[in-house]
Amino acid sequence: MNAFVHVSLPDDILVDIEENKHSCNDCGRLYYTETIEDKENGIRIEPFVPKHGSCVDCGSTNIVDASDPVTFE
Repeated sequence: MNAFVHVSLPDDILVDIEENKHSCNDCGRLYYTETIEDKENGIRIEPFVPKHGSCVDCGSTNIVDASDPVTFE
């Protein structure tokens, strides 16, 4: 089955996501380091970080801050 899902999030949540974004430089997998929450809108995004500092997809330890607020805006 094919499907299209459109999710619209408040700007403050999108900014929080951008500020907490990290990526694996070898495969591009994204990780998020902090819990992002907006109780008013019922949004809670748990952190997703690799155990033992190794990427879950490729095993690399080359995980860096991927936040780019200037490009994001």
